[in-house]
Amino acid sequence: MIDLDLPVPDHSTISRPLQKLNVQLPVMPTNEAIHVVVDSTGVKVYGEGEWKTRAHGVSKRRTWRKLHLGVPEATGEIVSGVVTTNDVSVSLVFSDLLDGVDGVVAQVSGDGAYDKYKCYQKARERGAKPTIPPRKKCGNRSTWQL
Repeated sequence: MIDLDLPVPDHSTISRPLQKLNVQLPVMPTNEAIHVVVDSTGVKVYGEGEWKTRAHGVSKRRTWRKLHLGVPEATGEIVSGVVTTNDVSVSLVFSDLLDGVDGVVAQVSGDGAYDKYKCYQKARERGAKPTIPPRKKCGNRSTWQL
């Protein structure tokens, strides 16, 4: 519209430097014990499987991953994270999430999927109070929570 001849780089000129990009996300340091909230969500993966689904119809194998996160209740910043395949239970990753948190953990909260003996045991090993609601239809688990 204004008759300017501006050079525009192609995608390879921009993407080459990004291969070496190293992003450091600083975590706000604290000397206090924190209350960590853990949860997970599904992340859809695009790739060959997605193309096959579009070309040939619905696939029985949907490609997705689980993103497990640990965040302090007060700040909401991510202090621990693990990516797994969709068949990994959240209770199996609980230990890795707590191991990824630096500093003292006073309390750890999660949903009923974390209502497993090994989750309570790991929280106690870290000196944290577990606040996990009991799963529905699983009987009395009050001895785990002591």
